[in-house]
Amino acid sequence: MSFLRSLALAVGMALATSCLAMIARLGDSAGAWLLPALATSLVIALTVAHAIGRLAQRFPSALGVRTYLKAAFGNTTSLFFVFLYLFMITLVAGVESKLYAGIVQQMLPGVPPAATVVAVFAAVLAFNVRGQAFSRNVQLALVLFMVGGLMALAGHAIAAAAPGALARVAGERPVSALPLATIGAFFLYVGFEWVTSSQPGSRQAAAQLPRVLLAAVAVLGIVYLAFAAAVLMQLGPATLAQTRAPQLLLAALMWGEGGRWLLLGVSTAAVLMAFNAGVLGAARLVYSLAREGVLPLPLARTAAASGAPVPAVVCIVTLALACSAAVHAFDAGDAVANTAAVIICLCYAALLAASLVLAHRQPRPAPRWAFAVEAAALAAMLLLLVAMLADPAAWLPSSMAASACALLLLCARRAHSRTTTPAPAAPRGLARIHTRVHTEKEPA
Repeated sequence: MSFLRSLALAVGMALATSCLAMIARLGDSAGAWLLPALATSLVIALTVAHAIGRLAQRFPSALGVRTYLKAAFGNTTSLFFVFLYLFMITLVAGVESKLYAGIVQQMLPGVPPAATVVAVFAAVLAFNVRGQAFSRNVQLALVLFMVGGLMALAGHAIAAAAPGALARVAGERPVSALPLATIGAFFLYVGFEWVTSSQPGSRQAAAQLPRVLLAAVAVLGIVYLAFAAAVLMQLGPATLAQTRAPQLLLAALMWGEGGRWLLLGVSTAAVLMAFNAGVLGAARLVYSLAREGVLPLPLARTAAASGAPVPAVVCIVTLALACSAAVHAFDAGDAVANTAAVIICLCYAALLAASLVLAHRQPRPAPRWAFAVEAAALAAMLLLLVAMLADPAAWLPSSMAASACALLLLCARRAHSRTTTPAPAAPRGLARIHTRVHTEKEPA
């Protein structure tokens, strides 16, 4: 059960409603080439999972990215990337909530988007205030429902497809669409590593993290490949170009109006499990930073009954809700999503570099193939980052990401200096007076 709960956290953080919308967009641009793109990006994601798994193996029960990067590059760098991760979590929450509110409005036009977003965050807050054990059990149930419903729909659609349906789609887009589709498909897997920042239920669960990471990426790959094949066979690229909720279209086609309502429930499970996993890990980071003195001390308080870090949970949920309100107010979903993509590439590059640095410091060096695989993954991540930054159409997200990095680096440097500067010594005269008074008061 500990393995399944950890696997649910890893899968749930990556498999969100926005991933299905991204599959629709990639299916429109790449057609059937989306399937080899998903397979190629799966290999890259498995390589990243292997590197992070080695980090988790070196530091069992550690605080994920905070511990890994501190051991490799020092306190300031570690604080910078922790702040960057927390910032990225709030951005993803804003994008996901906007997309989910749009799906709810398709089914229930009378429900205001603000009410939908507040209801989702209120539910996630209630899960986490009850304690980590309750939240992890809810996460497992949500993931089982989400993955089961999506795989059942995809399996039915593939089985009911006409012979040669995929072959007919294959000729609609040129092979030149494959590289860009591979870059986009990689972002379908991001978030699986967040389980390392969530408190494992036991030392056994912590020791299972390397296997959990690889299994989570494999599960994600199977789900994405099955769903992509299903929508390509049944809907086609032209229909995918007109929707951001392909699961509702496919469910209506295969199961009728009842299927649409069922997939609304699946989408609700997706957004809840993604937010729940994000809050679990982020609240633990905020709580730990508060105990170190980096963040205000009240954030390190816990509830007496459940042991949950309630102030940290409330802080994360409030920030995510504020980001969601901003994304809705300015209709900035695409810009914010692209900014988060730049940030996650930077974070993955740092984790891969940390794995290589720490492996080099070991008394017994790692196998050469492990170095070669992780070095190749680091090079791919840097190339991906350069490709995004060099895109003239992405100047706004790139500048937003650069501004956030500059601001958070200043915050990290200030936090480091505040937590490492020793307290000023008392003046010599006061020290002598204190010593004399103390001596005079001592009994003979």
